[in-house]
Amino acid sequence: MNAPTKGVMAHAACACPVCGGAAQPWLEKSGHALVRCSACGHGFLAQALAGDHVARHYADDYFFGGGDGYPDYLAGADLVRAQARRYAQIVACHAPPGTLADIGAAAGFLLAEFRAAGWSGTGIEPNATMREYGHNTLDLDMQAGDAESFSLPQPVDLVTMIQVVGHLHDLSRALGNVAVHLKPGGLCLVEYWDATSLLARMMGANWYEISPPSVVHWFGPRDLARAFANHGMDQIDQGRPRRSVLGAHVASLLEHKLGQSGALAWARGLTRLIPPRAQIPYPAFDLRWALFKKVRA
Repeated sequence: MNAPTKGVMAHAACACPVCGGAAQPWLEKSGHALVRCSACGHGFLAQALAGDHVARHYADDYFFGGGDGYPDYLAGADLVRAQARRYAQIVACHAPPGTLADIGAAAGFLLAEFRAAGWSGTGIEPNATMREYGHNTLDLDMQAGDAESFSLPQPVDLVTMIQVVGHLHDLSRALGNVAVHLKPGGLCLVEYWDATSLLARMMGANWYEISPPSVVHWFGPRDLARAFANHGMDQIDQGRPRRSVLGAHVASLLEHKLGQSGALAWARGLTRLIPPRAQIPYPAFDLRWALFKKVRA
């Protein structure tokens, strides 16, 4: 566990959204105080968040503006769809095709691949440009909303949340809403960055997922499982994904991160050596997936 960074203010009044334990100062990044639960280890942003937090931080600039986001999210469609097919195979080991809700669906690439595997459902996405692409180009049912606010007429067999849980502005409300929209025995597939991984612990405040106020929760396998168990969903499977990213995305992220580091800013020009269309395997040292089953109302 990282020692508190100098300058982080104490937030004794912060209760952990996972277990209710007392929060202790953890890190300070970009002017934001991060705290960590002394009981379960969950890390989270100390300040309260507005209800439009996700919509504000995942506007068009995130999908097309580079920086912490993508230079062109749509350019990586084939890689996202390949990962989605692998997830469909994982889910198929536990349940036959049925209905699903994909929260944080972006352009709908995962939903399209699950549809090809026999599923039907709705993409939940706050960004209008992404929703329009999914609806107009992929002929998908896309709905405006986020994990805390989405509403469907009937419960579904599966909810997917790929790299979503770190961004939830109200963790309990969001997972409670997921549970309400799952049928008894329904599944929830989650992909998340593991804050307890060796890489995350070695990098500390320099770990690329320590990026408030975009990311506001930092999970490990144990506190993630506890958060879902609080809402009647028990973990039944877990693993590490096989994932690749476009060279243009890697170059954009590296240039952004190096630019934030005064000592390494000189290296930004080296990112031009990365072929934009190269498919670069991600080593997945700090990336995990987990599958949960609704076992209690």
